[in-house]
Amino acid sequence: MRSVRGAATSYAGENPARLVSKYADQPNDVREGVEAAYKSLGKNLTSAAQTILAVPMEVYERSGNEGAAKKVIRAVPIAVLKPMIGATEAVSKTLLGLRNTLDPENLAETEEKYKR
Repeated sequence: MRSVRGAATSYAGENPARLVSKYADQPNDVREGVEAAYKSLGKNLTSAAQTILAVPMEVYERSGNEGAAKKVIRAVPIAVLKPMIGATEAVSKTLLGLRNTLDPENLAETEEKYKR
């Protein structure tokens, strides 16, 4: 990880807390918006699937059958919310791409405002 003007940046595979505004890296057109939407949705669906599969196995390995139901039920909100978050991000990225296609002047202003 390296620091650029006080903001944390990362290399491939790392995921530090982002200190840069999410508006700084907008899609330039609809194609980029749909591409970003697809990646976001895929990332969140994968996370939900991992939670659904990993939590029961982890609970079983640690405690056998004792109290497993409670721990699995605690993981359900994550498994439900992650796909919803992914869908919301997907719609957001697509609409940002559409807006930037229709109004390129606004894109230029936004890029100036939220410099990377």
